[in-house]
Amino acid sequence: MEEKQLEHFSHEEHPLILCELQKENDDGSIDQKSAVCYGCQEQILGPAAYCCFACDFFLHKRCAELPRQITHPMHSLHPLVLLGRPAYSSGCCSCNACGQHWKYFTYHCSLCEFDLDVSCAILDQREIKLDCHDHPLRQQRPADIYCNACDKDGKDSSYLCAICPFWIHKKCALRPTTVKHKDHNHPLLLAYSLPSDYRSFEKSCPVCREKVHPSRWVYYCGPCRYFVHITCVVISQEDEGQLSEDIEYPISGEQDQNVVKLPSRNAAQELIARFLLKKDKISSSNDSGKTNILEEIFMDSHRKHPLVLSEKV
Repeated sequence: MEEKQLEHFSHEEHPLILCELQKENDDGSIDQKSAVCYGCQEQILGPAAYCCFACDFFLHKRCAELPRQITHPMHSLHPLVLLGRPAYSSGCCSCNACGQHWKYFTYHCSLCEFDLDVSCAILDQREIKLDCHDHPLRQQRPADIYCNACDKDGKDSSYLCAICPFWIHKKCALRPTTVKHKDHNHPLLLAYSLPSDYRSFEKSCPVCREKVHPSRWVYYCGPCRYFVHITCVVISQEDEGQLSEDIEYPISGEQDQNVVKLPSRNAAQELIARFLLKKDKISSSNDSGKTNILEEIFMDSHRKHPLVLSEKV
């Protein structure tokens, strides 16, 4: 490799030389010199990097060639200037994107004291687009965040919108649109908020018994009016990874004959009619032609109290 030198603002003591960090042995194996990039603090895995061996100072080729000034959508008022280290007397800053404490390459606005580490500013360009949000979401390093999907705090890898305050855990962003929950007989669909048809009454999660927030993500079965927090769903290992968006959602067949599709104008009559059709709930007709119906029954879905037959609803 032709020797290439670089006078870099972050290391004014000596010029940086572009060097090979990989060496091929006679047996074909590769030796990789262990080095960490000063700018982004990630392991250098590529074949070459800018090096100062006297100071044990290394930069990825990409980090050494970063633009000195950028305009970023999280801070569009002023340009951000690349600094070798944060501009504060402590030598450290808090990244305005991921919140981590940082003391290496930083994009900085001196007027607003706004700072981004290089990964949040420019290096990590992995993005996804979700139907629930108008803008692309960019993957972030693990950080303590409040998740707009599950309504919980926690340190985890995440996706952040660089335009508006929308931040979600990575595991929430990658949730399947259809799951089979171990405590429910039908597939559950993912909704990015409680469907409007079901907002008339407060809903509680059958797993944790806490309220289902109308603006948070939820798995639900519409015909059964079954709603569960996305963090409370337990997917069986057999079903996990086999579910896809192409799963149809029929409510038919013998196993679903007792499902009442609500709302219904005659919901009470439909429920009672299903109870009456159960052979073990009806005794034979007496001589007067009347049917003896049990006045109290217990259902598998509601074992806390008996259900009492009433003529009025």
